[in-house]
Amino acid sequence: LAAHDDVKIIGLVLRLSNGFGAPAHRDVNCWALLVNDLCRQAVTKRSLTLRSSGVQRRDFVTLHDLGMAFSHFLDVSRDKAGDGVFNVGGSWAPRVLEMAETIQERCSVVLGFVPEIIRPEPTGKEPGQNLDYRIDRLLASGFTLSGNASAEIDATLLVCRDVFSGVS
Repeated sequence: LAAHDDVKIIGLVLRLSNGFGAPAHRDVNCWALLVNDLCRQAVTKRSLTLRSSGVQRRDFVTLHDLGMAFSHFLDVSRDKAGDGVFNVGGSWAPRVLEMAETIQERCSVVLGFVPEIIRPEPTGKEPGQNLDYRIDRLLASGFTLSGNASAEIDATLLVCRDVFSGVS
């Protein structure tokens, strides 16, 4: 960012929240992403296993919107770049458990079964319950979110079905 500050380049730092969605190609390894991992678990194990109680909030953004944000920033003007640091998120911060429940619901609609959610019970010692992940600067740069979370989850479940059927 020093060269950005010296007006030598328009330098940007894009801080991504939790992306999710169907990969562009079946060989893309995107299964460490929380939502994608849960979709894969739904198809391969017919259950969704959380490593935590799921009470923490996370901002989620569709891969569609992430791709559009990268495209948007290829042509951003210096005046809209500001100091060059942007949070790229979906302006949607459900609890991890709520996201798992959304995947459970979409799985019922798209694949015809309801995977069980398995998680540790809350201990009361979990990190803060609030999340303030702001994308104000992203929106002020002229970017508009257009991704559809349900459609992205549906597409991810279908890719998982096609790629991982019969795998456990």
